[in-house]
Amino acid sequence: MSNELKEAIQKLQEIKGVLEKFSNREEAIKFLAEETGISKEECASAYDFLVKVNLDKKIERKNI
Repeated sequence: MSNELKEAIQKLQEIKGVLEKFSNREEAIKFLAEETGISKEECASAYDFLVKVNLDKKIERKNI
C-alpha cells in the first residue's frame, strides 16, 4: 500500500474519531458543515459513510 493511501486512511480514522465524540448525528453534521462550508446534505452523506466504514481492515493488494 502506498504511503499516500496509508496517510489518507489515517486522516479518515482521525475524522471518524472526532465525529464519534458527538452526542448525535445531527450535531456531527452541523459541525462538519460549519467547519468545511460544504452543504449539510453532503456532510450527512460523508458522515453516514465514515461511521459505517471499517477503516481498521487491511487493504489487500490484488493482482490485476
